[in-house]
Amino acid sequence: GVFGRGGWRVCAKMFDDATEEFQSEIEALESFLLEGEKLQVGRKDDTGEITISVLVRLQGMPEPTILRVGEEEESVRHLPPLELRVVLPALYPTNVTPRFEVSCEWLSLSQLSRVCAGLDGEMEELGEGSTVLLSLVAWIQSQSVEALEISSTIQLVDEGVPPHRAPRDEDGASRDRK
Repeated sequence: GVFGRGGWRVCAKMFDDATEEFQSEIEALESFLLEGEKLQVGRKDDTGEITISVLVRLQGMPEPTILRVGEEEESVRHLPPLELRVVLPALYPTNVTPRFEVSCEWLSLSQLSRVCAGLDGEMEELGEGSTVLLSLVAWIQSQSVEALEISSTIQLVDEGVPPHRAPRDEDGASRDRK
């Protein structure tokens, strides 16, 4: 299920064998989420990997924000969140780098690639063996609007792959789909 504030208590019971470090990271992430943001923690698969999905709102959007589709414009107060999916390897966080993917209905593939580049930089700064979930979510919340150079008008372009996704390979290379 999808978990927001208060959801960890239910979620923690799914991972009796989870490390204390992982449980602490999930608890910290849960308390960090803003209203309207959601956390989903999947079950371990056969390889021991866990997929975490977080819906994150970009903070600092210009107000009002104008969405333009062709010649039509619409003023909006809130835009749909960006989805961050992180696959945590079985040995996370010990000397392994998680894989991640970002998707968002209203960002272009090139913008999503810029978000991935920012998240790659954040993970590089943290270094191998570090917990990364909270830092990745914080980067999206606080730095993505500036990195994307979002102005008060957002031009929506149909690139033929809705919703737009920018997955990252295990080596961090972007695999933009066109």
